[in-house]
Amino acid sequence: MKIRRIVCALCIGLMVGGTAAAPTAFAEEQAAAQQAAPAVTQISLEESGVFNAQKVEEQMKATIDLFERGDIAALQASATDNMRQSLTAEQVNEAKTQFAPKWGARVSFGKPYMTALRQGDEVFAVGEIAVGYKATAVVYRLSYDRNMKLAGFFVR
Repeated sequence: MKIRRIVCALCIGLMVGGTAAAPTAFAEEQAAAQQAAPAVTQISLEESGVFNAQKVEEQMKATIDLFERGDIAALQASATDNMRQSLTAEQVNEAKTQFAPKWGARVSFGKPYMTALRQGDEVFAVGEIAVGYKATAVVYRLSYDRNMKLAGFFVR
């Protein structure tokens, strides 16, 4: 009986001590991660000194056109090295079928919303635009690096 009480007391002590020490350990990990990654700052396209709103909008529409046509080779050619790996025929087709089996013809573009993000020495243009089709409507979020290479592609 005494051994059982000693073991229970030891377990409780370990649990209480672990919960008291855990927040400190997690806080140290989080602080180290924050120091390792440069902060992301949102700025206007004009403030970036790199992007022009009209060119970003044109590039967004051109990317959407390639996506609609399923031109994987052209999408990959217009993308960064990291993004190129994700732009496969399977990924594009899977993204399309999540919304509707057949989208139908494009009906309209909505108003584009654009900004720039600065992280360390890197600058990215990020834009969102709603697009209506006969069978569905989606919002594209596209991002481009300073060379106007597709760096991010998200459809919702």
